[in-house]
Amino acid sequence: MADSSKYWYNHPSVNAVSLLVGLVGVLLAIIFYYKSKAEREPYFSFDPQRTVLVNRALAVGDKLTVAYENNPIVGNISVVQCYFWNDGSKPIHSQDVLEPLKVVLDPGAKILETSVLRQSRPKIVDLHVSPDLALDGKRTNTASVSFLILEKQDGATMQIVYTGDPGVSVKFTGTIEGAEIREVRNVGATLTDSSGHPVSRQKMFPKIAVIMVVSVLLGAFGIAIIDALRAQHSPLFAIKSGVRSVFRPAAFFFLGAFLSGFATSYYTHFFNFRTVPLSLLTH
Repeated sequence: MADSSKYWYNHPSVNAVSLLVGLVGVLLAIIFYYKSKAEREPYFSFDPQRTVLVNRALAVGDKLTVAYENNPIVGNISVVQCYFWNDGSKPIHSQDVLEPLKVVLDPGAKILETSVLRQSRPKIVDLHVSPDLALDGKRTNTASVSFLILEKQDGATMQIVYTGDPGVSVKFTGTIEGAEIREVRNVGATLTDSSGHPVSRQKMFPKIAVIMVVSVLLGAFGIAIIDALRAQHSPLFAIKSGVRSVFRPAAFFFLGAFLSGFATSYYTHFFNFRTVPLSLLTH
């Protein structure tokens, strides 16, 4: 019995599996360490689909007379939805804003009206957006954004009505202490459950990670057991020593490649993947 235990303890495949388990543990520790770091992560996005209210390129366009606050509008009028939220675990307070936050359109565009369509927690977030006016009182291409506090996944959906080219670019400027405002372009990229209801990717991460890691470990232990039985010349696993010497390193090479691919995919498509919070996309 002691010899058998010593054999299994010193078997190279068992040692390789132990090393693999250790590497998986280190990898998970690194992933969950970065996920648990308290950081501010402000994100901005806008819907690429614009609603054109007045299109002067149409045959009837030049025949329309449109006025806003008794001022005639001669250009196109369009609507775009914008999203702003905090994806980090560290709250963003109003006093953390070092430079005013603004929605900025291309020069030449004029913002007529702004509104907040949805907020994650209206009484707590209390986000407001308002068009900026020039010194002479005319409309500009910017709008100011303010709020009380944005905790994790807190944010708002803003609607901007503007004149000018319907396809103008939309930017978000300003400075928040200890954070960089990043843009997300995958608006509405959500997962669904078996019933077709949307599910946030954050809730899917642990399940996918556990399934993949358990699969790798079970495969590694299975290879180790089969390899050990073959080394003992078990009649169930009779195989030539030359083939066995090739099988063992090849098996662990593919396991290592699979684990590396999984780690890269997990980080790229899940851990580092950002989407607009569902609370800002649904009514």
